[in-house]
Amino acid sequence: MTHQRIETDEALRTLLERHAGERFVAVDTEFRRRDTFCPQVALLQLCWKKDAYLIDPSKVSEIESVAAMLVNPVLVKLIHSPSEDLEVFNRWLQIIPTPLFDTQRALAVLGRGFGLGYRAMVEMYTGDVISKEETNSDWLKRPLTDRQLGYAASDVTYLRQIGEQLYAACAESQRLSWVLEDTARLTLG
Repeated sequence: MTHQRIETDEALRTLLERHAGERFVAVDTEFRRRDTFCPQVALLQLCWKKDAYLIDPSKVSEIESVAAMLVNPVLVKLIHSPSEDLEVFNRWLQIIPTPLFDTQRALAVLGRGFGLGYRAMVEMYTGDVISKEETNSDWLKRPLTDRQLGYAASDVTYLRQIGEQLYAACAESQRLSWVLEDTARLTLG
């Protein structure tokens, strides 16, 4: 998995400008909730093609451009089981990303598994078994370890590849609107 860390406003601007015309982006967050009522955002992961971009919210300040990208109606945000991520976006950026395509819901709609976790989905589609050891690590502690960065990158690189396949399968089976509408309901609550 290749990834690039984004730790300056200039790098963030360049990244978002370079991918402005894309159709899909995989999205995930890492956060800490262990000792707080509300989640504290620690990392935003994005993937447009094959490379993951790991944005450090503690080092960038121009988050308005991130919020604008996440509500761009032309850019489909691929996400897996987004309820906690939506809470992070609502608290951090005061937005809910749209349109959202939830790969977990897509799997269910296509009859490929109900409530399937990310790791199981990756194994089903690629045969790769990914580690989830870093799930509960301290994402707010800096510097992040190589293992944390690799874990964070894998969360969006596989998601981008599989998400686009599921999107196409839903469109082909005329169930795309089902997934988009069902996921949009999450944003209303």
